[in-house]
Amino acid sequence: MKIGIITFHASFNYGSMLQAYALQTFLESMGNDVEIINFRSQQQKNMYPKPLRFSSYQSFKQSVKRILLDPLSISPLYKKWHLFDSFLHTKLHITKEFNTEEELEKANLKYDLLITGSDQIWNTDCGDYSDAYFGNFVDSTIPKIAYSVSMGPHPETKDSNYYKTVVKNFKAISAREKRTKDFLEKNGIYNNVEVVVDPTMLLNKENWDKLIGDKPLIEEDYIFYYTPFGPNYQLLDEAVKIAHKLELPIICDNSYGIRSLRDYPMVRPYSAVGPIEFLNLIKNAKLVCGGSFHLMIFSIIFGKEFYSIGGDVDSRVQNLARLAGVEDRIWSLTDKTRNKIHPFEGVTSELLSQTKEKSIEFLSKNIRI
Repeated sequence: MKIGIITFHASFNYGSMLQAYALQTFLESMGNDVEIINFRSQQQKNMYPKPLRFSSYQSFKQSVKRILLDPLSISPLYKKWHLFDSFLHTKLHITKEFNTEEELEKANLKYDLLITGSDQIWNTDCGDYSDAYFGNFVDSTIPKIAYSVSMGPHPETKDSNYYKTVVKNFKAISAREKRTKDFLEKNGIYNNVEVVVDPTMLLNKENWDKLIGDKPLIEEDYIFYYTPFGPNYQLLDEAVKIAHKLELPIICDNSYGIRSLRDYPMVRPYSAVGPIEFLNLIKNAKLVCGGSFHLMIFSIIFGKEFYSIGGDVDSRVQNLARLAGVEDRIWSLTDKTRNKIHPFEGVTSELLSQTKEKSIEFLSKNIRI
C-alpha cells in the first residue's frame, strides 16, 4: 500500500523529526510504501533559521547580537542546523518540497491512504500551524486517518466549531492525549477517538540503538538537560538543584541566551546536536531532566533515570506518566515539597504496553481498506 504522511517532519525540533522517522519506519516494517509529504511553510522555516541571518531588521539585530556576545556559539550552531538538515534528507523519505497549501492542492498527490500525525499538528496555536495538516489537499476519494494527533497542552481552549468543519471526512481518528480525545468527543466533533502512543514508542530500544550506534558523545558521567525553544531559567534553576545534589555537570544542548555561564557554572554547552545526537546524549546520561515531552519518552524507552520538570502542568506529560506509572518522576514547579531525588524503578504499569498494542491494532485495522 502506498501511504502518505503529513506531519511536522521538518521542524528542526528533536521530537518532531524523530516521531516522523518512527511512524515512517514502523509503517515500512509492515510492508508499506511510505513517503512523507515535504510541506514546509515559510512560517515554519522562519522558526528554524540558520544562526546568522540578515534578511530582516529583526534577524539582522539578533545575528549582530550573537556575533558580539557569543561568537563561539556560531560554529556549533551551524553544525546543529546541518545535522537537522542532513537527518531530514537522509533518514526521512520525503517528496519534493511544497511551501503553500495551494502548491499541495495543485500537486494532485495520489495515495492509497493519507495519515495525518503525529505531533501537535492540530494545535492551532502553533506558529507553523496550517489547515494542510487536516489533509484538505487530497482528493475526497483518498481515505484519511489521524494517528496520535495532539492539540497541545490545553485543547479545551480551542474553537470546537472550526474542528467540526475540518475532520468530518476522516475514516478514523486517534489522539496522543486523553484531553484531545475528550475535547473531540464531548464537543460532538468526532466519535470513538482512540488514545494511542506517540510514534516514537512504536519502535523499541533496539530499533533506536541501530540509529544511534555504540559510541557515547561524552565519556564522563553527566546530566542531560533539555527544554524546547531555548533556555527556560525557571526549569534550568531546578535542574541545577538536582545537579548540585548529585554532584554532576549538566550538558545543555543550547547555551545561547543563558544570562551568563558564570551564573550556571555546572552547565556545559554542547550545541552541535541533531536528532541522532539527542538520542545519544539521553542514552548515555546518568540522569535526564527538562521540560520536554519527547525527552520523557526516550528516557522511558532507554530506561534512564529522569525528571520531567514542570510536567504537572502539561497534559501530554500527565497522560504519559499515568500510562507508564511514573507520576513520581514529575518534578513540580508549583508544589516543590513533592520534589525528591529517588531511584527510578522503571515503568511500573501495564497500561503503556497495552496502549502500544492498541496503537498497533489501530494502524493495522485502518490500513486495511
